[in-house]
Amino acid sequence: MRRGIIRPREADAAWRLPPRSLSGPDGFDKATGREAPTGPIDLTITCPDNAMAKPVTPLLAADAIIELIDQPGRPIVLIERLNPPFGWAIPGGFVDLGESIEQAAIREAREEVTLDIRLIALLGLYSQPGRDPRGSTASAVYVAEASGWPQAADDAKSITVVTLDALPEPLAFDHAMILADYRIFRETGQTAPLR
Repeated sequence: MRRGIIRPREADAAWRLPPRSLSGPDGFDKATGREAPTGPIDLTITCPDNAMAKPVTPLLAADAIIELIDQPGRPIVLIERLNPPFGWAIPGGFVDLGESIEQAAIREAREEVTLDIRLIALLGLYSQPGRDPRGSTASAVYVAEASGWPQAADDAKSITVVTLDALPEPLAFDHAMILADYRIFRETGQTAPLR
């Protein structure tokens, strides 16, 4: 912790000693009834040595392209968004305080499509300004596997299970680009390029 004493001549005008006329003969301030200061005013400012102002940064999200491994062709799950911006989207959402990005992707899949998933790869990070009309958002997009049949829940209006050749429209956010990157991943094993 850093500590300091600001002497009256160094302090802002609001912190200066009151004029002597406010002090009574008994040494008390006439206006407040408290003892009038006679020496340096201790305006101790304490903060951790590692303190810094909180930066204004994008919100962090986690999405999972879920492959249904018990279905022919390993189709993927998309949700129809219940809330704006509307459209079809990869299941996902914002990372909560106290959880990792991976934990958030798993939680969001469970909440939105009722599937327990296993993350198998990080496809890429998507952070282009303007990708989310609600505000600046950065998203880690994973490829995941699951068994069973999804059900729409939480903020998913409905779900669809599709192949990459039969994607619904419109796709929300930048999910058309993400799914194009995913197509390359499925064909080659190569993750998303740096942009």
